[in-house]
Amino acid sequence: MEVVDKSKLPYVYAADELISLFLTTYSREEARGSTAEPAFVKQKRLEIKRIVSSGKAIASILREMALRMPF
Repeated sequence: MEVVDKSKLPYVYAADELISLFLTTYSREEARGSTAEPAFVKQKRLEIKRIVSSGKAIASILREMALRMPF
């Protein structure tokens, strides 16, 4: 059995930290678009953009953490 050096293991985020990272990324996104659009269309586009960008940020954090783990 191989011995793993604990100092080389990546930091593992707690659930609260991941939620905080998601919400921080979520709140950074701003509404952009035409002023001629109805408000509900603009809001829908903003929410989609926020969820997609936050999901990508969390996915990259989890992917990096998983790839740095020893196999």
